[in-house]
Amino acid sequence: GLNLLGARGMPGVVLHGWGALAGLAEKYGALVLCPANPLAFADPTPERAKALDELVDEVAEAFGADPARIYLAGHGTSAVEALYYALGRAPRYAGVGAVAGAPPRLFDMKQAAETPALFAYSEADEVAPVAEMRKWAAYFESRMKRGKALKLEKAGHVEAMREALPRLFEFFFSPPPVSPAARG
Repeated sequence: GLNLLGARGMPGVVLHGWGALAGLAEKYGALVLCPANPLAFADPTPERAKALDELVDEVAEAFGADPARIYLAGHGTSAVEALYYALGRAPRYAGVGAVAGAPPRLFDMKQAAETPALFAYSEADEVAPVAEMRKWAAYFESRMKRGKALKLEKAGHVEAMREALPRLFEFFFSPPPVSPAARG
């Protein structure tokens, strides 16, 4: 079901009763939307991207979220879709996080190379193909200008999400480091 939470005066939207997610939303003062994926597999299409964009816009407007600070993240097959929707087209989201899920092949991400992106994976994942995870981790580290790969030690598929959640929030909401030139 749908639960509305108070988070430092900002409401949060949470589905499926993820207690850890609710606590992190409150800690960071974030509005969190978790739409259910009606499919048991990833099916990133322009129509599904448009539907997600419309839902995000509707919720952001209803709760007064800053459109420049909207992040997209997913786990498993939803990670695959998050990567396609955030990196495979003109930048729309402030950042993307993918946990324990990778598209079966690389795709053109040049237009989103500046998008902050966190890719979390585990070699102990019993669901997601480890070879694909390693390939994507290497890509994030070498080709994404603001990409980071996070290897989770000994985490199975479900445990990977639990372990990665706090790190996703830290990645999205930590201020960027001050460059040496700006420090003077």
